[in-house]
Amino acid sequence: MQIVTREDVETIKILVNEFLVTNKVESKESIPIEFLKYLRKADKKIEDGTLFNELSDLIEKSLWIKVYVVNWFCRYGSSVKSPSG
Repeated sequence: MQIVTREDVETIKILVNEFLVTNKVESKESIPIEFLKYLRKADKKIEDGTLFNELSDLIEKSLWIKVYVVNWFCRYGSSVKSPSG
């Protein structure tokens, strides 16, 4: 099992992005649990509790932005004209 530290920036980026793409999160309260399950399957471990909490918050914010953009596009996307015409 690989221990992920704050210095493993590339690994952290990959883990967060893969988690966002491959997991369906039902609620913001389930993010830490689902992220732990994902890390276990990926054979990774984050021992730094502060880092884990920061990544969970980042995932929550990323999911919120994704939902906001999708909802905005569903509501306004077809009526927005492109700048070119």
